[in-house]
Amino acid sequence: MYAEREWRRDAPASTATTEREAPDGDRRAATGEAAVHDFAATVARAVDADEVRRALAAAARWAAGDAASWLAPDDEAARGVATIPVRAAGGRVWGRIEVGRPGGDAARHATAVRRLETVATLAALAFDRLDRAGRAARPSAEGGEPAPEPALHDATLLSAVLPFAIGQARRHEEPLSVLFIAIDQLRGVRDLLGAAEADRVVARVGARVAGLLRSSDLVGRLDDDRLMAILPRAELHDARQVGEKLARKAAADPALSGLPLGISLSVGAAELPTSATTLGGLLDAADAALSEARRRTSKPAARS
Repeated sequence: MYAEREWRRDAPASTATTEREAPDGDRRAATGEAAVHDFAATVARAVDADEVRRALAAAARWAAGDAASWLAPDDEAARGVATIPVRAAGGRVWGRIEVGRPGGDAARHATAVRRLETVATLAALAFDRLDRAGRAARPSAEGGEPAPEPALHDATLLSAVLPFAIGQARRHEEPLSVLFIAIDQLRGVRDLLGAAEADRVVARVGARVAGLLRSSDLVGRLDDDRLMAILPRAELHDARQVGEKLARKAAADPALSGLPLGISLSVGAAELPTSATTLGGLLDAADAALSEARRRTSKPAARS
């Protein structure tokens, strides 16, 4: 399923269900789940705010299902039965999503509101990222060095998208794999050069990983030491091959870290439903696979 040609960045990103693919009873829910995942994959790679706004408008329509939804500026009076702010870090509001026509039943749109809350969270994270990137690209007022590179998307994005990706995989009886990725030298970088330099190494490696995956895959920073990649429609053996390829590419690029040292990656893979049947079980299985990979990496080579 995860053929070599799918490593191209121009591989189809959309996983939205067409009318021919889903039974009538499941069509709206499946399309709504797909819209959330596709929006996450799009805004994770967006290069400007206009691109995010266009994707947000489309995602709001699809994720709402049979509920009417539209975008509204923050200074416009609310008209829907539910209002979902796109609230960035620090409380800044980029706008809002309105759901349902005046006089409508809010309870009827509860599922759409939950989806759209996730879409709003993803949009806010994307706006924050672009805002930080814009500040980093501009020299400081004192003419000093540019600000540090922004970090990858954090666990907030991953935790928002993964339940939808799992729901979609179950609905269509498709596999879904996750990778846990550790930079083996990161602890030493942090101890010797500090947390800021370690963060820059993670950002560079994460960007490289994202560039090697399909456009429908999603990469983020799981915690201080690990990246996570969500691979829709990838079976376990395919995910393991992806992990091996990432490790080979990292080892073959001595300049990847931006420091005078090479790096290596340890990668653990797990698949739904082969490795586990629940979200928690899937993450535990990937964590256990990563721990095993780290043990193999740290084991001294046998002498001949």
